[in-house]
Amino acid sequence: IPGSKELIQKILKKSSAYTGATGLALPLAAAGISSIQHLISNPGLITGIQEKSLKLKKRFIDIGFDMPMSPSPVFSVTFYNEEKNLVLRRKLLDNGIYPPFINYPGAPRGGHFRFIITSETSEDQINLLFETVKSAI
Repeated sequence: IPGSKELIQKILKKSSAYTGATGLALPLAAAGISSIQHLISNPGLITGIQEKSLKLKKRFIDIGFDMPMSPSPVFSVTFYNEEKNLVLRRKLLDNGIYPPFINYPGAPRGGHFRFIITSETSEDQINLLFETVKSAI
C-alpha cells in the first residue's frame, strides 16, 4: 500500500480486506519464486507463447473476427449472435474442445468463448481450434 507508515497501519487495521488474511504457505511462495526463476532462465517460454498467440490471433482476424493483436495468450471468440455461438459450441464439444462460454452482463451480445493457449499447446491443437471455429462461419 503506498502511503505514510501511519496511513498504511490504519488501513491494515481497519480494512476488512485484511481481516483474517493469511500469507501464502511457504511451499507455495517457494514454488512461485522457482517459477519466476525458471521463466528468467528460459525466456523462450514467454516469447514462444507470445509468438503463438499473435500468429493465431492474426488467423482469426483474417477470417473476420474482432480481437486485439496483443501477445496475450488469452482471447475470446464470438459471432455476436447466440444461435451461431450455440452452433460453434456444439462443434467445439464434438472436437473435444471445452472452452468456457461467457454470457454475463457486459459480455458481447450473444456471449463469447474464452480461450487460453499455453506453452504446451501443440500446433495440431491450435489448428484444430482454428479449423473448428472457421467451420462454424
